[in-house]
Amino acid sequence: MTVWFTSRRAGISAVLLGVAGRLLREGQVIHIVAERLSDLTSLLRHLEADGAAGKTAAPSLPVAVRDFH
Repeated sequence: MTVWFTSRRAGISAVLLGVAGRLLREGQVIHIVAERLSDLTSLLRHLEADGAAGKTAAPSLPVAVRDFH
């Protein structure tokens, strides 16, 4: 079975998706080969609660994204 078949529900419905697997580097390109997907959406409640308690969010980091779609 494929990772997508066994983890389809998490892949479709998760707001925060955990990916366990391998990173492969080919020059400047990095491939993520997923071996397991997990729905981590429930962890977002902890972030919201921390923010409400007066804690500030971590500064965002610049990320270069290439969208091939």
